[in-house]
Amino acid sequence: LIRYGDQSEWLGALDLDEYVVPLPPYRTISDYLYHTYGRRVIGSINLWSQFFCTQQPDHYTFPENDTNRLVIERFTLRARNQYTRGREKYLYRPPFVQYLSIHHQVIGLHRQEPSSKAIMLAHYAAMNRIRTIPNCQVTNYMQDTSIRE
Repeated sequence: LIRYGDQSEWLGALDLDEYVVPLPPYRTISDYLYHTYGRRVIGSINLWSQFFCTQQPDHYTFPENDTNRLVIERFTLRARNQYTRGREKYLYRPPFVQYLSIHHQVIGLHRQEPSSKAIMLAHYAAMNRIRTIPNCQVTNYMQDTSIRE
């Protein structure tokens, strides 16, 4: 916020295993933001995590472990529901936020929750170690290749 806030209309702080993905009919994140929010005076929009899971809870399968492929190709199972109990990220409007954290807006104008049918925060299980991902129980995930397509 201090370094880039005066140069940005929108600002986000994401991890390397997270991707903000606009969904049809939007082709880019900017398309979605300008169409939905324009120049409205809001502090931020909340993006709930849509977790992409490993097939096995304790190890990567052969295709998941293939680091010659993109993460979006290796992991195509996702939790059926967005995770709405923390772990969210925000896209901030710097002029209207005084203080922020990676996982929440602390001080600033009100925030909005966008439609889960218009934009998503795709959060992947993979980095350098296997980890437990919320909502990724074997009975609770589904095949989803929409992001890589």
